[in-house]
Amino acid sequence: MEDKSLRLPSERSWLSRFTKDPAGMAALAIFLVIVICCVAAPLVTSYAYDSMSVADRFMKPCREHIFGCDYCGRDLFSRILYGGRMTLRIAGTATVLACSAGLVVGIACGCIGGRFDLIVMRMMEVLSSVPSLLLVILAECLMGWGKGNFMYAMAVAALPSFVRLIRAGVSQIMGRSYIEAARALGVRGLGLVIRHILPNILPSMFVHLTGAFAEQILLCSVMGYLGIGVNPPKAEWGLLVYEGYTNIRKVPFTALIPAFVIALCVLSVNLIGNSLRDCLDGGEKDE
Repeated sequence: MEDKSLRLPSERSWLSRFTKDPAGMAALAIFLVIVICCVAAPLVTSYAYDSMSVADRFMKPCREHIFGCDYCGRDLFSRILYGGRMTLRIAGTATVLACSAGLVVGIACGCIGGRFDLIVMRMMEVLSSVPSLLLVILAECLMGWGKGNFMYAMAVAALPSFVRLIRAGVSQIMGRSYIEAARALGVRGLGLVIRHILPNILPSMFVHLTGAFAEQILLCSVMGYLGIGVNPPKAEWGLLVYEGYTNIRKVPFTALIPAFVIALCVLSVNLIGNSLRDCLDGGEKDE
């Protein structure tokens, strides 16, 4: 008889729980609004992110420039939208790369075990011992400044957490009776992974994915603030905070508005992850 002790709630069950969670749905709505506005930036704003006007320097928020203008007279609302494109693309790509590689490596470690598992996990421990910021700076030094190569270093820095999570889940699953039953029926290799392992580890991986994505947004913004990330005149959220910070006493809104957008985006992603985790945990208790 199939062991359901590790089985997660059905898709309908946890999705219905999520749709009934006010905090989760509100966070999802906020995040989608931010993403849609950034993607559709040319339709949302009529100003180019690099269009300068000396007469509009440090203009306060008004009807024409709802977020005001920066020290070069560039529309801050446009720069936030186009900067969001850059930040979300870099953070999203780094997270997807880390998740994809972690899924493959974690499943391999959990299924194969033995010396392979030992060597790979020791390598993950070495990577996780290096601070993400230091790893990104090192990669940027080696690959060239301002070329966006730090995105791959961000993925490498996030890889160990995915590998550990997935490997732990697979190791628990491999000892279950339904895995032994599947093997007795001749299910091997990729078929075993797709039919029995992935359905059990994907939900928890998606929850971890939201937290990792929020961390990557912050890391990317820190890179921009330190001047290591995207080079001007391109817009990026962390770079906008840095540009505004230099004049924060004179015009505080040029730094506070981009910082608020970063905080709002990260908070919404974390709330989505918390809501998903609560829905999955609630489903497991009902089971």
